[in-house]
Amino acid sequence: MTESTPVASTSFTPPPTLTSKQRRQRQVPQTTAPSNDSAFRTSERYWKNRSQPLDFGRALSYERIRWDQPRKGEEERVRGVWEDGQGLSLECFRIRLRPDEEGVLGHKKWKGKQVGKEERRDTCDYAVTIPNMPGIILFPSILPPALQRALVRESLRHSVSPNLTSLSPHYDLPLEGIWNAFEAGQGGRLCKRISPKSDGTIGRDQVIFEPVTKGNWKDEIGRAEKEKDKENIVVVPPPLPKKELVTPIDAATSAAAADYTVHDLLTKLRWTTIGWNYDWTSKVYNFSLPHSNLPPLIHRCCKEAVRRVDWDQVFEGTGEEELHEGGGKVWDTWREEYEPDAGIVNFYQLRDTLTAHIDHSELDAVQPLVSFSIGHSAIFLIGGPTRDITPLAIELQSGDGLIMSGQRGRRVFHGVPRILSDTLPPYLSSTLNLREEEGQEEDDWKLFGEFLETGARINFNVRFTVPCPTKCSTLPQYLLEKVIKLQGHCSALDAATVIDEAFNIRYLGGTYANTRPTEVMCVALRLLQLPPIGPFEPKEFNAEGGVFDSRRYLRALARLHVRLTFDPVNVYEVLE
Repeated sequence: MTESTPVASTSFTPPPTLTSKQRRQRQVPQTTAPSNDSAFRTSERYWKNRSQPLDFGRALSYERIRWDQPRKGEEERVRGVWEDGQGLSLECFRIRLRPDEEGVLGHKKWKGKQVGKEERRDTCDYAVTIPNMPGIILFPSILPPALQRALVRESLRHSVSPNLTSLSPHYDLPLEGIWNAFEAGQGGRLCKRISPKSDGTIGRDQVIFEPVTKGNWKDEIGRAEKEKDKENIVVVPPPLPKKELVTPIDAATSAAAADYTVHDLLTKLRWTTIGWNYDWTSKVYNFSLPHSNLPPLIHRCCKEAVRRVDWDQVFEGTGEEELHEGGGKVWDTWREEYEPDAGIVNFYQLRDTLTAHIDHSELDAVQPLVSFSIGHSAIFLIGGPTRDITPLAIELQSGDGLIMSGQRGRRVFHGVPRILSDTLPPYLSSTLNLREEEGQEEDDWKLFGEFLETGARINFNVRFTVPCPTKCSTLPQYLLEKVIKLQGHCSALDAATVIDEAFNIRYLGGTYANTRPTEVMCVALRLLQLPPIGPFEPKEFNAEGGVFDSRRYLRALARLHVRLTFDPVNVYEVLE
C-alpha cells in the first residue's frame, strides 16, 4: 500500500547537486588508461571523462558528414565521408526512405526552423547507412517535434503495471503508475520501500549508527555483534513539529518511507518494460508474467521505420549473402511481417551511463531492433562481437532513430557512456506555448518539459522475441491446426506431443548457429508461455494431465538461451 499526504507537487525539481567531495573526485585529471583495457573500454573512458573538454568531432553525426553532389538520377543513394580527426575515414550512404503519406515519421513534417539545422531537412525522407557496419541505420531528426512530445507523454504514462519498472522491486508504487500519480498532483504521496526476504516478509533498512569519536569509541566496540541477532531494527528520525505532522507515520515505516515521495522517485526511475517483461536477473524474457501490448504510438513508429527502409540498399555489397533462404532474402519479409512484441523505455539522467553489452535474449538475432531518442543528446558507442574492436561513436540527438539488424548488426557490443548537458531542444522546453506551436496538441506539456530539463533523455527500443507459431512456414497443416487450437490453454504434455509429432521437421532453410531458432521450439515457447530458462539442469514439473519429464526438452531450450552452437539437424536429434 502507498500512503499519501495532502502535500501536492505542481512542479518538477531536479535531484540534489553533487557534494564538494564528489566534485573534487571528478576534478582529478585522468591518467593514461591501463594497458589491459580493451578498445571499447578505452573509448568509454574517453567519453566518460568530465575533467577535460570533449572533441565532438570524434562522434559521427549527420552534420559532420561531407556529402558528394549527387548526379542526376542518383539521388536515392548519395555517398558521403565522415572523418573523426584521429585518422579514421568512414564511408556513408544517404538512402531515401519509401514514401508513406499516412506515416507519422519524416523530415518533411518539421515546421519552420524547429530543427535548428537547415541542412537536416530535405525534400525527401532519408536515412544513413555505413557499409563497414552492415545493418546499422541512422535516422537523423526523423521524429518531428509534436511527435516527440506525444512519445514523451506515452512513455511516462505507460510506466504502470503490468509493465515492470526499475522501481517495482524496491517500492510499493501507486497502482495508477508513478508518473500518473505525479501528474494528478500527488507528488507528495509517500511510497513505502520494500525489501522482501525469502519468506516474503519485509526486511529492515540500513541502521545508521552514531559516528565513532574519541569520547565514545569504547561504547562502539562489539556493537555489530550485539546487534547481530536483533530483528526489525529501524532508526526513528526526530519527531516533526505537530503542525507539520498531518498524517501519522508509525516508527516501523517512518525511516523507510519518509524520504521517498512520488516526486523523489521520479528522479530514480531508470527503465520501464513494454510488451513481454524482461527479467534483469536471469537475462531472459519471462513469458509467464502478465504483460500488455506495446504502447500504440511507439509500436506505430517502430513498425513504420522498418517498413520504409529499402533493405536491399542497406545490405547491398556488405557480404550478407548468407542470409538468403531458398532464393529469397530474410529482409524481404520485414516490411510486411515485422511485428515487435517487447521493448524497454530507458530514462537517463545526466550522470547515467549504459555499460557495453550484447543483446543475447532474443532467439532471432537478425530481425531489426528499433530505437528512438528524445530529450538531451547522448554519445552512443557501437562496436563488434568482441570488446577488442574499436567502437564507432555516434551522437544521437533528440528525434534521431537507429536500427540494428542483420547477422553483423545485432550481436555487437554497444553502450551509452555519456549524456550531454545543455542539449535539450527548445521545442521540448517547459515554457513552450503549445497553443501557438501546435493548434491541436494538448496543452499539458509543462510537467513533461520540466522532467526533461533536469537532464533527462528518453530512449525506447523494441524488438521481436519469439516467432508466432501460426506463422511457422514449415509446419504441416495438421500440426498447424493443432497449434492454433492449443494456444492459450495448453499443458506441457500437449506441447510435448506437438514436438514429438514434428520430430521429422527440419530447421528453417539457411539456418546458422546462434541466431535463428527452430520453428518447433518457437511453438513450444509460445504454447507454454514458459518462465525464464537458464543453463541449468531443469527439474520435472507438474502439468495438466500428469507429470511431464521435461528435462530433455528444457535442456534444448536452455541451449538456445545460452547461445551454444549446434548443427542444423532435425528436432528429434536436438532433444536427444
